Parts: sequence; C-alpha cells; structure tokens
Amino acid sequence: GPALGGFGLGVGMAISGACPGMVLAAWGADTPDCTYTIFGGLLGALVYGMNAELIQRKILDRGPKGPCSKEYADEVVGISYSKLATGLGIVCLLGCVVLEQLVPWKEEVPSRLSEAMNRPSCKLGLSFDPWECPAWPPSLAGCLVGSLQFIAVLAMETLLGSATAFQVCSSCLLLPTKLIEGNAYLKAFATPNPQAWWQLFYVGLAVVAAQQSAKADGEVGASHGVGPLAAFLGGFVLIFASRLGGGCTSGHGLSGCAILLVQSWVAVPAMFAGGIAVAVAWQMGVGGFFQPEVV
Repeated sequence: GPALGGFGLGVGMAISGACPGMVLAAWGADTPDCTYTIFGGLLGALVYGMNAELIQRKILDRGPKGPCSKEYADEVVGISYSKLATGLGIVCLLGCVVLEQLVPWKEEVPSRLSEAMNRPSCKLGLSFDPWECPAWPPSLAGCLVGSLQFIAVLAMETLLGSATAFQVCSSCLLLPTKLIEGNAYLKAFATPNPQAWWQLFYVGLAVVAAQQSAKADGEVGASHGVGPLAAFLGGFVLIFASRLGGGCTSGHGLSGCAILLVQSWVAVPAMFAGGIAVAVAWQMGVGGFFQPEVV
C-alpha cells in the first residue's frame, strides 16, 4: 500500500503540478486549471471509495508487508523514539543546509517577483516582514507548518492531512443516491466525525489564506497552469493513490514521518521516485518539462 500508493501520488503530483493540499491553496490564488485538479481528485476519491473493499481484499491484504510489518521505525531498529527522532531531525536539517547552498531558495522564486524579493523586508533578519515579502524562506514556512501539529493534536487528537477532505466531500455527494448503501467505507466518511471532518475547515482556511495573500501581492491568477487534461488526470491519480497509500504528502510527509511511522518512511521515497520517473520520462519523450515558468 504505502509503496504503490506513494509512487502513484508522486506520478499524480508530477502530472498535475500540485499535491492534495497545495492544489487548494492554488485554487485560492486562482491558478489556472487547478479546478480541474480538484474535480479529478474528487472523482479519484469516489472511485477508490466505491472499490475500497475490493482493493483491500485483492491488493492491500495480499501485498508484501516488508518493514511495514511493524508500525513504528523505533520498533524496527530497536532505538528509543527520542534518540532516533533527534538523529533523523539533525540529518534533515543538515540536508536543508546543503540544499540551500547548492540551490538558494530565492533562485526558484518566479522572476516577476525578483524586484520585490530584493526589498529589505525580504531579507531574513530583523528587517524581515512576512506581510510585505511575497515569498518566505522554506525553513521558516516549514517550521510554521510543522507547528500546526500542536494545534491538530491538542484540539482534534489527530495529525495533519489533506486527502481525507476529498474523501469526505466525495462520500457526502453520494448521500442522496443509493450508491452509498452497503458501502461501509463511504458511509464512514459521510458520517460526521470531527477527526475526519476537521480537515474541511483546515483546507478551507488554506484556500482563504492563499486568496488573501495573492491579493496582497497582486499575484491572483499570475501563475500558469498545466492544462485541463493534465490537471484532471493528475488530480484523479494523486487522490486515488493517496487513499491507496493511506496518506498524502501531509499525512505521510509531515505527520507520519514525524512520529516515525514505518509506512510513511516507505511512502515518501516512493513519492519522489514516482515524480522523478514521470519528469525524466516526459523530458526524454516530449522535452520541455523543466522549462522555467513563463513570466
């Protein structure tokens, strides 16, 4: 599940140019074609939900468990959570430092924002103004996103995730029909449950915040899309794969990896593998995949 779903999620992200959470922020910023990605995602969740029992029986229950036979990484390696988490955290931080030296984050900001990025308000330090700067350092943004785990755990007794919101919405769309009858999977998500439904509020705020930020920076609709077909297909694949893998980029990458969930440490590398495979294949077969954003 985690390996196959993670790989598929990476494929879907490469095709659509978004992940389950990011596409909602893109929607708020009026990025072209992201509405198709959302519709594709809803269809992907719907198709998975209607076949969840069959998929569980024919694929997930039969697949090799590998390291996922144990739930947490500290159980696998026999090291306490605190020591293993600290060590992995240090490795991740060192990796971020190396990446920043090799590819400075400001070089990846669209050239149309270069003038604004040279303002004193965008220089990291005492003069940094998050309200005036159109792009934040990834290290700062990452820390802020990670800190949301405290709110999720304390308020809802759960961790961050985004793909479940698609499953909730698609399941609720079937309530007026008979298709949901006899389907325990869809019924579970269509039944009000704070630990699942809270994601609707979470992703809704992401849409609103992205819209307000884009308005403040004059960036509404400024980014380019991937085209309706790629957006829809990518959306379908990334949400279907998220359900298959038991989590999305947030659920596995932010939450599962943080608590050393083995399946998350399997899923995340698989996501990169899927995304890289599509990017390389596209570049070799069609060309232009890595072209810079049109200004």
